[in-house]
Amino acid sequence: MAKARRSAKKEAPEPGEAPASVDALLERLETLVGALESGELPLEQALERFEEGMALVQRGRRMLDALEDRIEQLLDDGTREPLDPADDEPEDPAP
Repeated sequence: MAKARRSAKKEAPEPGEAPASVDALLERLETLVGALESGELPLEQALERFEEGMALVQRGRRMLDALEDRIEQLLDDGTREPLDPADDEPEDPAP
């Protein structure tokens, strides 16, 4: 039964489980921050949550770096400039 629930919401990782996506990682970090900010955790549990959060931050940075590398590979010119939607709009001719 737990497996069925887990597959229904695959994004939310269990505590201590490595998130499979950036979105799941951010969701877990938000949960950890909320628990830490509540001030209701015993010191040892708070430290464990903090350590998990720091590990997730490092993993998130690696995941984002990998995504950035993929985006750069997709760009022909390899620029690291953010995409500007205004560049896609046709210019108005000067009157």
